[in-house]
Amino acid sequence: MAVINTNVKALFSQAALRSTERNQSVAMQQLSTGKRINSARDDAAGMAIATRMTHQVRSLNQAVRNAGDAISLIQTAEGATNEITDMMQRMRELAVQAVNDTNDNAQRSYLDLEFQQLKQQIVQISDNTEWNGFPVLNGTAGEQVGEMPVFKTTSINQFGSVFIDPTTTRTITGTGTGEVHQFTLSGTPAEGYITIAGQSVHISEDEAASLATVMNKIESALGDTDFFSANSGRTVTATAGGLVTVTFNSTDGDVPETVVALGSTNLSSTAVTVDREAMTQASEAFANNGKFLKSGALKVSVAQGAATATASFLTQDNKTIALTGVLNASTGEVTFSKSAGLNSSVISDDLTYTFRDSSGTALNLTADPRALSVNVDVSGSIPNLRSGDLQINGVNIGPSVAADDLVSPRNNAAGSAIAKAAAINRMAVDQGISQGESQSITFAGTPMPGTIVVAGVSVVLSSADKTPADAAEKIALALQASPQFDGSTGRVVTYAKGSGVVNIDFPVTEGNVSALEIAPGATGLATTVNTTAQFMTSVPGTGVFAKVNENVFTGKAMTGSSVTSGVVFINGYASANISTVLNNPQATRESVVRAINLISDRTGVKAIDTGSESKGVTLVAVDGRNIEVRFETPDNAGVFGDRIGMREGVQSSTISLESKIQAPVVLTSTSAGDITRAGLDAGNYSKNQSVLNTQQRSNVAPSVAQVNTVLITGNVSTGHTATIVVNGKPFVSDDTLESAQAIRGDLVSQINADQNLGVFATAGSKVGEIVLTAKTPGTSFTMTTSKSADATLGIAGQELVANQPAQVKNLGMDDLMINGIKIRPSTPDDDRFSNVAVTSSDPGSSAIALAAAINDSTNMTGVRAEANPVVSAGVNTNTVIPISGKQSLWVNGIEIQVDFIQNESGTDRRNKVVAAINERVGQHGVTASDNGYGVTLSSDGRNMSVWFDSSKDDLSAANFGLDKGGAAAQISKVKLSAGDSSASTAKVMINGVPITANISAGATADVAAEAMRDAINAELSLKNIEAYIDPADHSSVLIKSRVAGSAFDLRGATVGDGSTQTIEISTVSPNIVGKNDVTALDLTEAYSTNVLGGTSNAINATTMYGSVKLVADAPVLPGTPGANGIVPSQLGLTGSPIVISSGADGFGELSNFSELGFHEGTFGGRASQEMDPPKVGRMAFQIGSSANQVVTIDLADFGKNGSITGQITGDVDLAEDARKVRINTRDGATAVLNLLDSAMDKVNATRATMGAVMNRLDHVINNLTNVSMNMSASRSQIEDADYASASTELAKTQIMQQAATAVLAQANTSQQSVMKLLGG
Repeated sequence: MAVINTNVKALFSQAALRSTERNQSVAMQQLSTGKRINSARDDAAGMAIATRMTHQVRSLNQAVRNAGDAISLIQTAEGATNEITDMMQRMRELAVQAVNDTNDNAQRSYLDLEFQQLKQQIVQISDNTEWNGFPVLNGTAGEQVGEMPVFKTTSINQFGSVFIDPTTTRTITGTGTGEVHQFTLSGTPAEGYITIAGQSVHISEDEAASLATVMNKIESALGDTDFFSANSGRTVTATAGGLVTVTFNSTDGDVPETVVALGSTNLSSTAVTVDREAMTQASEAFANNGKFLKSGALKVSVAQGAATATASFLTQDNKTIALTGVLNASTGEVTFSKSAGLNSSVISDDLTYTFRDSSGTALNLTADPRALSVNVDVSGSIPNLRSGDLQINGVNIGPSVAADDLVSPRNNAAGSAIAKAAAINRMAVDQGISQGESQSITFAGTPMPGTIVVAGVSVVLSSADKTPADAAEKIALALQASPQFDGSTGRVVTYAKGSGVVNIDFPVTEGNVSALEIAPGATGLATTVNTTAQFMTSVPGTGVFAKVNENVFTGKAMTGSSVTSGVVFINGYASANISTVLNNPQATRESVVRAINLISDRTGVKAIDTGSESKGVTLVAVDGRNIEVRFETPDNAGVFGDRIGMREGVQSSTISLESKIQAPVVLTSTSAGDITRAGLDAGNYSKNQSVLNTQQRSNVAPSVAQVNTVLITGNVSTGHTATIVVNGKPFVSDDTLESAQAIRGDLVSQINADQNLGVFATAGSKVGEIVLTAKTPGTSFTMTTSKSADATLGIAGQELVANQPAQVKNLGMDDLMINGIKIRPSTPDDDRFSNVAVTSSDPGSSAIALAAAINDSTNMTGVRAEANPVVSAGVNTNTVIPISGKQSLWVNGIEIQVDFIQNESGTDRRNKVVAAINERVGQHGVTASDNGYGVTLSSDGRNMSVWFDSSKDDLSAANFGLDKGGAAAQISKVKLSAGDSSASTAKVMINGVPITANISAGATADVAAEAMRDAINAELSLKNIEAYIDPADHSSVLIKSRVAGSAFDLRGATVGDGSTQTIEISTVSPNIVGKNDVTALDLTEAYSTNVLGGTSNAINATTMYGSVKLVADAPVLPGTPGANGIVPSQLGLTGSPIVISSGADGFGELSNFSELGFHEGTFGGRASQEMDPPKVGRMAFQIGSSANQVVTIDLADFGKNGSITGQITGDVDLAEDARKVRINTRDGATAVLNLLDSAMDKVNATRATMGAVMNRLDHVINNLTNVSMNMSASRSQIEDADYASASTELAKTQIMQQAATAVLAQANTSQQSVMKLLGG
């Protein structure tokens, strides 16, 4: 078999040739490019490394150029700031020169001209200094950074359960309302002084010629005094016969007897008599609990001797409604019948006003005709702002008016957030204009040669001056050339040729100018000076603006399950009829929301289903209008509200205050004002942070001890018993006793003998009555009564006062959420300072505890809390009583002793109280201060309990300057029957002190009452108690506290053994503490032992709790990456608002959300665009090859209103006279020096920063250049070709290629030889 072999030699030769060609190609490529790596196949890893090095090197080179550009930019800015520095140095030189008194104001004004030009140039440089087409010194370059402006404080919602405040303010006016005193002078007058009502009149020797001339002098001289001036409302008339009549004004009220001192005038006077009592009050009485239907002003007038009254009602919309009133002159009454005229549009039922004197006696206008007027202020439930209630940065905001709110219901529109915001915003900007006074001088007549002097300038007229116009022209030119009217004075003299009038404009700085003085001399000219423009000055604005927030009217917890129906009125519009769904609160809410939202276009209010039974239905008015809600239902309105989860009443929205970041926000009120009417708290809110103060909390009364009574009545015989079971333990009376009083005494003794029972027994208000009192207030006991089976006596027990623990409110587990985060409960451990001795003080409920609970979640909510001080401000100081000596006041359990001096000044007394309290501030945490009327107490956030010993003679809160008014004295009654045929006794116990009245045999009830009165008044250990016979019932003794607000305890009605006399105790008027925060406690041993059963009374004081201040700091506007390279979060740009919502417990019984002063809503947050912060531009320079490798510099605004020079240049756009930063006065120049020093410090700091950054960039360039160079060298080692190696490789491959070619040729030749043989 024949085989043909492959040309293996040729194949090997070809393979070798191809390999050699590849090597030769690589060598040639390396030699031609100079690169070892020309593609990834050459060295994949090396190429990757080299590529990374390449982009790093190129980036570093660009970064070097960036840094150079940055240096150029900063050098440009720094060069401009250098020029600004030079100008400010010159400005400072000018200011120093202006301060020196070698210059007067005219010369200072020349210096000020240059100063103002330099100010303008600083602003121009800041606006016009550019680099690469954009400004670098006005704060707009780069990224805008800085604090975000936020609403600095927000008011609270104000709520009223009724639409019209039932308490009206009544003002008495009219010529017939003041008191009238009369007396008669007689005798032969002599020279001397007469003093009447503190006003002295000198009677000269000539005036003493007769009594008639003396009377004339008295009337005229007193009329010229301020006390009896025409504006005072007081008058004095004196007749020739000596009768003097002094008439006081309506506001003087019940005045003391007029004091008359006749001195050496040789006259005598009759006693001063009251010819007419003052009308001091007009009592108001509605029939059938009627009320006003509108808010506004009612005016009732009675003319002297008139048979009718006139009345009108001015509504909030300034509409006048004529009312029909009927006058009963003999009783001093004006009655408005609902059915008469238009009365029904203002009142819901008949209304009567009774005019009364200071004793409360109705005036008889028939016997004593007089002209009277009563102005009745009928306010809405939401208080409007009055003048003085709110001052912002020292500017009085003034009243809020209904005309500013056209969307809220009229009755409360003046108090709405819309109206209050309008009042605030009116005063936010400057009011009025500033202008100097202008005067004109009109010349008339034919001028004669001579000299005329005009405003101190002498002008000589000649015969050439033939007309008033000629004279006026000459005078005007002379004035313009005089030093008094040249340009440096700011006065401008103008004259129109051919006119006889010269006009002079004065600068604002001269204020009101007196009329120019003109002495015409011999010129014969007549002149008239007129004021053509009055001096006016603008009132600076507050710089604080108010924004109305949406009104969120929360609902209430839904309770009950019965079906009811009704209509909800929202802002005066009725919804469709609403029927609740049995056992389906969700369906009920849906029905309510649907019905209310159908009328939203009319009411401006939308209903929202909260989805929770504990929260009910929420109403929202987006535009902030008031929301008024009332129900109309055949059932009880309260029950209907419980079923649908809504409340009746009216609520205003909140307002948030904003200003420029650096602008102040200081809230105050005048001494007569009340800032709470604005819903705000006084304080300094200038810092750029959102602040919300929770609502003031109510005082917490002490725990109330349970009191039960047992009354034993009827016939008692031997063998009969009465049983009282207290806390399961029976007490049985002795069966040998034969009277109810004896049984009572036996049972009282048995009960009090058991010291572990926890109950104390005393005699009650009737014979046979037992009073059982829990020894520990807040701890209840059980009691039942019974009698023996055959007993004919009666025994009945009842609970007189229910056990009531102090209503302290701590923050519960599901009460509060802030910004969506649930706040933990507050506990006693959160407050180590509040006292625990007083039953009403709970540390776990204090403001300190609330703040601690909120602050535990600050890292999640962004809101921190501070405990506000607990404040109590007294308004009255009384130093007349008690007598001198040390008196004690207890503050949080610490006794404070004050050394009283009777009749010392109120200031001295308050200073003593303040010093004594502040001396122990470390113990009780309360600081005292003198507010000018009383003493203000302010705690450090802890609870505050203050009390004094009411058993001390006439001691009251007013003696310490802590009285707040409104207290009323307790009045009780002891009624006695006639005595027995034999002498006996009647007993009572007052404040634990037993009182025994000896009743004579056969004494009548009146005599028995007198004996009891005398016994009470004779008891020296009883303080502040007075007893007197009841004028309406002489068998009764009235017992009254001499100190209003200090209660007394009256019990223990007892008669002698075997007596048939009766005695009964009752209360006529309860003790009323009024507005006082200080508690009056009887601290005597008798009270403790005989009333409280040995328990101290000191722990039963009222406690004041503080509110909390919630604060959210303003976020910083997003800028360039930080040092860590992380870009700031873009979230939270709403300005960190404080979102308050109730927890899962809503508004139900388990929740203390509302009681702790919280209200749902969003408060604070980002302010309006107009409140932008000072402009600061952050320039970022990329100085590395990777992202976030930057150097930044902040370039603030050097121009007008900028943070650097704004205090100096902020007024450059104003007219020169309106600018405030000037050196045209010594004081102005002094103030400017301080401003310049502050501004130059900022400029220097900025220039130092620029220099530091430029130096840093120099080092950046050096470093980047070094890194780039080294990295280039490293890259060269990796990717550059080795020419020696490549050349050798090329030669080698060329030789091998030639050899391979020769071998291949030979191999091919041998194959051809074989083929020839085969073909042979």
